[in-house]
Amino acid sequence: YPELAADAAEVLRTLAPKERTVQRQDGRWFLVRIVPYRTLDNMIDGVVLTFVEVTDQKRAQRMEENLALYLQGIVDTVRDPFLVLDRDLAVLTANRSFYDSFRTSADETLKQPIFDLGNGQWDIPALFRAATLPDRTPTPAPAVPRISEG
Repeated sequence: YPELAADAAEVLRTLAPKERTVQRQDGRWFLVRIVPYRTLDNMIDGVVLTFVEVTDQKRAQRMEENLALYLQGIVDTVRDPFLVLDRDLAVLTANRSFYDSFRTSADETLKQPIFDLGNGQWDIPALFRAATLPDRTPTPAPAVPRISEG
């Protein structure tokens, strides 16, 4: 990769290891690590370069990103407010209808525990019980907070 010499020189100057992911012309990806080389006398005498092929990991990452975009597209087509929660009941994603209906944003919503949303307006015991059933048996949805005009 074109920056290899500059990266090696930086490691020699700063003695701080450097990592970079680079793609070859044939499409394969490599994780490049550059660390100072110390002699037995504890003198710096160059750098050590390691190249680890990470093509499969890059493909999996790209597939995951594409899947996330695809799933977000599906979530966004739902007209009613919609949340996707993780195992810990933190918000993974929400649709535009949710943000509009509850006057919130992705920054205020994503990765937050559902019970912390809207200054605790979602901290409803019936919602907690429904969301934490040990066998995950579907139950009727509890009442959710409403936004009052005014």
